[in-house]
Amino acid sequence: MRFFIWGLLFWTGGLCAQDLFDLSHTTRYAHYLLQDRRYRAAQVEFQRALQLAPGDSLLVQGLMRSYRWDDQAWHALQAARAYYPDSMNVPGIIAEERLQSLLDVRMYPTLYTTASSVAHFPSERRQHWQVGALLMQHRWTEAQEALTQASPTVMTQWAPLAEQGMAIRYKKPGLATGMSMVVPGTGRMYAGQWADGLLSMLNVGIFSWQAYRGFRDRGARSVYGWISSLFGVSFYVGNVYGSHRAAVLYNEKQNQRVTNEVERLLGDRH
Repeated sequence: MRFFIWGLLFWTGGLCAQDLFDLSHTTRYAHYLLQDRRYRAAQVEFQRALQLAPGDSLLVQGLMRSYRWDDQAWHALQAARAYYPDSMNVPGIIAEERLQSLLDVRMYPTLYTTASSVAHFPSERRQHWQVGALLMQHRWTEAQEALTQASPTVMTQWAPLAEQGMAIRYKKPGLATGMSMVVPGTGRMYAGQWADGLLSMLNVGIFSWQAYRGFRDRGARSVYGWISSLFGVSFYVGNVYGSHRAAVLYNEKQNQRVTNEVERLLGDRH
């Protein structure tokens, strides 16, 4: 019994001697929380670890990820600036996290310039981000030009999407507007909204005919004629605006089909 008590005392003394808040334990716990998707708690632990090892790139990377995976990409960018004020001269893993954060906040022009100018970044990863940023901005021709100087891996990944973007046939909002000004509804049909176009044509036509009948039968004092004219003009104006908007939405939808896939290939979501 005496030996058991002494052994227990030595064992508990060893535990007390361990510092559970030292850098090693804090770092392991922070990464555990990150993988367990407890991002707010992970942020606290990474910040605590960085007080013990300021500027440790792996800890900064972990902190940025804990912000980014918690949909706080702006805080991730702020953390990068706080620990690496010279944003163009950072370790590669921090550059990668900064690019991911810029993607999340949809700063695509900055995404391209950062990928182009940041130091200590592998050439293939630079090309990967440059072409991806161009595609996110719908700069299809420039993306294809950049691919002519890219590695085979980057070429294989991005060439199909660049070609898909180049193949888009955009609708002209001005043409859609002009068409519906002349023949109501035709602008929407041109933009692919056949049902809405036919409905616009029918509504404007019906109220125009009713206004004509009202004025023909009762003259300028026809209340029925004026009410029908008011509705007719309202539908006509809505038809013109709707045609312009339909063309814009058509173009956005075509772009989105490409950029959704680009974002999936660029993104790093947990």
